[in-house]
Amino acid sequence: MRTIKCRICENEKCIKAFYKLKEGRGDICRTCYRVIYDEPAINGKYRNKPRMTYLRKLARKYNMTVAELDDIRYSKQKNCCKICDASFDNMDNKNIHIDHDHTTDKFRGFLCCNCNRLLGDAKDDQEILESATRYLDDTR
Repeated sequence: MRTIKCRICENEKCIKAFYKLKEGRGDICRTCYRVIYDEPAINGKYRNKPRMTYLRKLARKYNMTVAELDDIRYSKQKNCCKICDASFDNMDNKNIHIDHDHTTDKFRGFLCCNCNRLLGDAKDDQEILESATRYLDDTR
């Protein structure tokens, strides 16, 4: 029987231990999948389905797990914007943005709507942002 190596637990398992996907079989075994996606959130409540669907898509896109995304947002960034430190506590999830490098598609962190727009309007160009900083310093 054919086997696949799980990318989480790194065990070789029977192909039936993996969920079927449109493009073949997944690379996370059913056991690890349940631990990652079905365990309670940090605050003790179970995650709601729409949020989990969104987080699963993000995790897949950036080759991370939902647990890693939660760890970055809640532990490393303390549930705040990475640029301005605005708290995400009272923000609607649609105002919390995923920042990524548009050339490498690498995940950089979570930003508030305003900081994400700032980087987008500057086209992620550091020279434009430095020029804007100099402008603000010169006009004080």
